[in-house]
Amino acid sequence: MEIDISVVKEGPVSIIHCAGQIETSTYLELKKTIMEVIKSGVFNIVIDLSKADFMSSAGWSAVLGHLKEARQGGGDIILASLSEEAKSGYYMANFDEIIRSYDTVEKAIEAFKHSGK
Repeated sequence: MEIDISVVKEGPVSIIHCAGQIETSTYLELKKTIMEVIKSGVFNIVIDLSKADFMSSAGWSAVLGHLKEARQGGGDIILASLSEEAKSGYYMANFDEIIRSYDTVEKAIEAFKHSGK
């Protein structure tokens, strides 16, 4: 399986765009990318999943594993554009109580503006 990940900085927010399947053979690339963004000093992160076909438990662990670091840096990680399949896992695992999600990248970025982060 393949995954394509790119990062775009928009003001104080880094948007991580993911395309493909985020699963056991590809999640490390997402994990590494999140870590690199945080190490660069950016703690406001939006993860765009609009082109991610699938997200396994390994993918969720890559995201949730860095949530504390982002928050300790004064920011947050917000998900955007989850597929119906990803939404199902998101709500079933009660991740909605841990990490915010918005329908679009624009709404996720706007959430940072309103939170003052």
